[in-house]
Amino acid sequence: MPLTIARADASAIPFVMATERTENFDQFVGRWDEAQHRAAFADGRYVYFLGRDGSKPVGFVIERDWAAPERVTLIKRIAVSRPGQGHGRALLTQVVDVIFKETSAWRGCSAYSPRTCARAALTRWWGSRRKASPAATPSSAARPT
Repeated sequence: MPLTIARADASAIPFVMATERTENFDQFVGRWDEAQHRAAFADGRYVYFLGRDGSKPVGFVIERDWAAPERVTLIKRIAVSRPGQGHGRALLTQVVDVIFKETSAWRGCSAYSPRTCARAALTRWWGSRRKASPAATPSSAARPT
C-alpha cells in the first residue's frame, strides 16, 4: 500500500515522541518533551505531518515557518519508525509537494545539513515544476535580494 500523509494534531504526540526515542535517533533526529510538542502545535508557525502505511503511522515531519512571509520553510525534523523501507523518502517527497502547493514558499531548508536529501528533494521538485510550467517560477522581482 502506498504511503499517505496528512496534517497531524496533538493526538499524534505519543507516536512522534516514541519515534524520536528510537534507539540511536537522539544524535540525528533530536527530541522534545510533550510540553515542547504541545507548544509547537499551538504556535501557527509549525505544522506536523504523519505518514501512514495503510492505517498505521510510520513516520512524521515537523515543518517550521509554514506560510512564512519570507517564503522560506524549514524541515525541522523527519523520522520514521522503521528505517530502511523507503518510508522516509516517500514521506519527505510528499511533504515537500504539500509545502509548495499550499504555501507561497520558494525555498525549503533542512535542519540537518544543506547536503541532506531534503535539499535534493526540494531541488528536484522545483526543477520538475519549472519544466512543467514556466508560470510556476516566481519572478526574480519577488525574490529577496
